[in-house]
Amino acid sequence: MIRRKYKNLKVINHNRRVSERSEKLRSLRNNRKMLMSVCLVFVLVILLALFLYNRYHKYNKYSVISSVKMKSTENSQFVPFGDFVVKYSNDGISYINGEEVCWDVAYEMKAPIVDVCGDYLAIADKNTNDIIVFNEDGKCGTITVSYPIVQLEIASQGVVAALQEEQNANYIEAYDLEGNQLISHKTLIDENGYPLNFSLSEDGLQMMVSYLAVNNGVFKNKVVFYDFSEDGKNKENMISAQFDDYGENVVPRVSFVSGSKAVAIGEHVISIFDVDGSTPSLNENIEIKHQIDKVFMNEDYVGITYAEEKGSTQSKIEVYSMSGKQVMSTSTKQSFQKIGLVDDNVLLYDDLTCKIISFYGVEKFGYTFKGEISSMIPLKQSQEFLLITNSEIQKIQIK
Repeated sequence: MIRRKYKNLKVINHNRRVSERSEKLRSLRNNRKMLMSVCLVFVLVILLALFLYNRYHKYNKYSVISSVKMKSTENSQFVPFGDFVVKYSNDGISYINGEEVCWDVAYEMKAPIVDVCGDYLAIADKNTNDIIVFNEDGKCGTITVSYPIVQLEIASQGVVAALQEEQNANYIEAYDLEGNQLISHKTLIDENGYPLNFSLSEDGLQMMVSYLAVNNGVFKNKVVFYDFSEDGKNKENMISAQFDDYGENVVPRVSFVSGSKAVAIGEHVISIFDVDGSTPSLNENIEIKHQIDKVFMNEDYVGITYAEEKGSTQSKIEVYSMSGKQVMSTSTKQSFQKIGLVDDNVLLYDDLTCKIISFYGVEKFGYTFKGEISSMIPLKQSQEFLLITNSEIQKIQIK
């Protein structure tokens, strides 16, 4: 009898311990779930705070990180290159790495035209026949083409293409760094029209050209893609695609913006093409009711400005993604000479004044500088810029 009671008591105690252990485990699991929920909410709050901070935070001053004194920059142009910037004018070109002038080459040019891609820069005097190629170490090649140069582009491996002009025909030729001719494409003006603009892909294997023809007093524009790869040799005239539904809409600008996208800008249209396949295809045609004034773009976005009303000083700014979606639409009363993109923001500036407006319409930065601005170039860090005046180049950070 005693043994049975003792045994029953042991069972009861065992069950109680199991129950207590289970309750502790449930409580521990509940505590863990609660802790995880609190942590998740905390992370979401931080992410929301960062999102709101980045969207609405405004900067009202700047600090100078470093500066390089320059001789007068009047009549000079600047382009990002290497770690810093290249300065060029009618009488010479120089590369500044942020601390000093690395190399300086003198020449005489009436109308220098420049293109940069990757580690290479090409420069030529418009309507002449010579192209000079540079890298960060200095001059690395000189190329002589067949006819006077109208436009040039350089690819990432140093291949240079030049649009050239003679009386009744135009030529697009491509050369390697040693000056060997890789491609020579002739276009008769009476047959294909006048090439308004061309662009070479980063790898140098594709080219797009905008042609303008006049038939019976009517303008007709078309955009043609050429394939210079091995596959292109099997295509008629190396043409991989042609788009000629622009009617009288003149298309003065075409550009490869990345390895997968190309853009054509007409007077009233933005065309976005997919170019990562063997045959380029039209991804999106964006109709613009007003006549496009300025154009700015990078590999992610294309932006335009236009006057909202004829004769009005108020300009409309619109930005579209490469899928054709509008990501910004805002107005500005102030007329700016230059415009560009900085991450998800638009940079506008003239001789003295700068503004940065986010895609959400927030004016992130506005400043009137004491010295005259020659150029303002965004750097990889979103708050850092090269501020170029008549006497120096400053690397600045807005705050």
